Amino acid sequence: MADLGFSWRQSTAAKTEAAERPVRLNEAVALAAIFDADLGDLVRPELHPLLVRLQLEASRLAQAEQVLADTEQRRDAERRRVELGRKRVQVLRRASILTAMPAVQAAQIVELLLEVFSPEEWGEVLLEAGAEPDDVEAARAAVDASGDVDDHVRALLIALKLAPADRTA
Repeated sequence: MADLGFSWRQSTAAKTEAAERPVRLNEAVALAAIFDADLGDLVRPELHPLLVRLQLEASRLAQAEQVLADTEQRRDAERRRVELGRKRVQVLRRASILTAMPAVQAAQIVELLLEVFSPEEWGEVLLEAGAEPDDVEAARAAVDASGDVDDHVRALLIALKLAPADRTA
């Protein structure tokens, strides 16, 4: 240390090693250079093995909690999908008997369809139910032009040939 301009004696070194004397920052930088060490290695205390284990376990716990939170979000999304699927199946079961119902009752079922299917989806449902593609496109065009729920119902009924095109539903 004397070679680097510090007035250290044997007693200064002994007190520093015994942690009886604080080390100034400029002295720590010089010691790091002498020992060819990183300054951080000199000022960072060695961790007790239990503290090292604590840090490891805390990190593992944080990772597990994140995985759990992600899993819970996926589970909640799947539950919503299942509930929507159940509702759609229930509505489709009711709607499957449309052809045997009077138009007024059919309109009620079609209103149920509109609750669980978007306009794009109910077009697919209509095609699967046997509606003509041109009728489905006409129904979509009528709905797009208006956006009114009553127009949705009427367009669906017309596409399914349950209501005449020239009278109101």
